[in-house]
Amino acid sequence: MEISQNQVPLQVLDVEQRLVQIKGALGVIPWTEKIKLIQEYHYLRIAQRVKEMKTWAIKDTAEELNIGYGTCAEAMRLCEALKERPELADGSKDMALDWMRKKG
Repeated sequence: MEISQNQVPLQVLDVEQRLVQIKGALGVIPWTEKIKLIQEYHYLRIAQRVKEMKTWAIKDTAEELNIGYGTCAEAMRLCEALKERPELADGSKDMALDWMRKKG
């Protein structure tokens, strides 16, 4: 049985629209916003897949966003670093990565 768009719950459509927006914005925004969008995309997909009783991993996000696995994993780690040290957003991405390396 095929489901028409009218039968898809509004929340699912909202998520799909947000995912498209994120994909479109990735190339034109500052690094801090880019990593937050990558993380948001990842968590939205996880939430969708859990409802479908399926899994979702960083590699899946990387593939969908057409970015490298390392770039995606780095974005996730940088987001966590910014939560711990919000002032890192005032500097460059390289400075934030340096801080992460030194922290261990």
